[in-house]
Amino acid sequence: MYRYLLYLLIFLYPCADAWAWPWQKDYPATKNAQESIELQSCVTGLPPLLAANVQNRLNANLDDLPKPLDPLIANSFYEQSSSAIIAGISPFSYFNPVIRQSLSTPTTNHWLLQYHVTPGPVSVITKISLHLIGPDTPSLQALIDHPPFHLNEAFLSATYETYKETLMAQANKLGYIDAQFSDHRVLVNRDTHSVAIYLSLDLKQSYRVGPVTFQKNPLNNTFLQKFVPFKIGSHYSPDDTVLLQKQLTNSGYFQQVDVLPKRDNTTARDTMPIQVNLTPKPRQQYTLGAGYGTDTGPRISAGTNWNYVTDTGHKLMMMTRLSQVQNMAITKYTLPGNNPLEDQYHVNGSLTTNTISQGNSQIRQFGSGFSHSHGGWQTTINVSYQLEHYSFNSDPYQTSHLLLPSISFQKITSDNPLYPTRGNSFNVMLQGAKENVLSDTNLLQARLQDKWLFPVTLDSQLLLKTDLGYTAIHKQTLLPLSLSFFAGGSQSIRGYGYNELGPGRYLITASAEFRHKIITDWYGATFIDIGNTFDNVPNGATSGLSSKLGAIYNSLERGVGIGIGWNSPVGPMQLSIAKAVTLAGEPNRIQFNMGTSL
Repeated sequence: MYRYLLYLLIFLYPCADAWAWPWQKDYPATKNAQESIELQSCVTGLPPLLAANVQNRLNANLDDLPKPLDPLIANSFYEQSSSAIIAGISPFSYFNPVIRQSLSTPTTNHWLLQYHVTPGPVSVITKISLHLIGPDTPSLQALIDHPPFHLNEAFLSATYETYKETLMAQANKLGYIDAQFSDHRVLVNRDTHSVAIYLSLDLKQSYRVGPVTFQKNPLNNTFLQKFVPFKIGSHYSPDDTVLLQKQLTNSGYFQQVDVLPKRDNTTARDTMPIQVNLTPKPRQQYTLGAGYGTDTGPRISAGTNWNYVTDTGHKLMMMTRLSQVQNMAITKYTLPGNNPLEDQYHVNGSLTTNTISQGNSQIRQFGSGFSHSHGGWQTTINVSYQLEHYSFNSDPYQTSHLLLPSISFQKITSDNPLYPTRGNSFNVMLQGAKENVLSDTNLLQARLQDKWLFPVTLDSQLLLKTDLGYTAIHKQTLLPLSLSFFAGGSQSIRGYGYNELGPGRYLITASAEFRHKIITDWYGATFIDIGNTFDNVPNGATSGLSSKLGAIYNSLERGVGIGIGWNSPVGPMQLSIAKAVTLAGEPNRIQFNMGTSL
């Protein structure tokens, strides 16, 4: 018998090269064993939405393959890739696809994986079984009774998963933090192209908020309880602890805040006590800064902040700033209101000297006010008494006494507070004075400042700015230097010196700046600025509105230029070179400034 087997092997040996055992594969050979295979996939036959989802899944799986990619792993991926296609179309209720796939090698190390997919019929929902286990809860029962999917509709897995998340979030919000799905099945019958949904939510124990206790710290408990955004005994939700932590962190009193729900045997079964561990900031902090700007020249600042003067959260800030154009000493005492994050009262005083090419002034100011923040808006009401000793050019010094009530509205929205790529900054202020009411003239002044930053392309933004001012005064000669409008400088009309344009009772400036990313945190910019100040609105050749607007436009100064910006670790910086277009013979002006765009 062994002899016959030997004869058979000798007979078959010449054909061995043409045979392959079932577990052997003939992989396309690479020139070098160390060279990596490059895989590329192509999907046809599907609608655009399905094709994109399938292609994304294939690409994600390709990215996860080890590099360099050898033929064995590449072929294994090819053989198993149909599972990614099925996973890519099943969320859209296609569970019976027909997949034809092929492998070609345009070059030795380039493999092209081709898939032609026929998605098959849509599977529809034929059974919905939804149940709520636990006490009667109307809001949850309403969600159970009205799901976002219906019989004889296509089953969309994204809709189903979102519905589950909504149910669980609502249960947690109502204090059922131990709730879980005791049944969550989606049964697909590929023969009948049908889907059955079985979902049961077991609410288990409901919890209510217990007492909130604060770790020992410099602030008293009554004051800290004002930051608690929920009532004791209300339904407990994990969102409540997150909000409490956020509000305490934003208060400015603490370096670290940990909010810990505590379940133990010493409290009622349905009560969730909350313990708050606080690491306070130092009572007193000091600041020291230095900088340079082409508007101000070298500048330094020094100050101190008392983060809590009393155990009820009073704060004190004292700051001194020195530069070539302005020296200032400020003191501000802040008292939190009943809602400390939204309402604050303040008392402030300052001494200021201004030195610019058009004049000088020394100002003593004392005031008090109230600010309220809500919905992103900050409203500030203030009353200040201002005594100013000032001189324009070489004129004799004058003294101004003004009691100035004011109100302002401000809102800033951005995608990043320090390095925004889109956002808006809006500020409007109205103030006035009444003669003989601690004031030596009647005065009404309004100012509006608006900035818009928005992306143009993935790597470029457009910044638009405007600054408008209006002053009505009984005696124009009594308008002090500090309340006069000026324009010019790196934050106004570039190409002109700091406050070179003015003084005036009216202010109009506008700016458009286009920015484009160069590398990483660097960008190039080109801009045009326009504006001026006026004591009287220019009159046109005729009395018509278009003539008057033309006269105003012709009175506006213009600056154009280019710049380069850097989002540095200490904040945004920009260096620009600008030309005052409307001033003949004016040299180009290099200007530098620091600060966020909004």
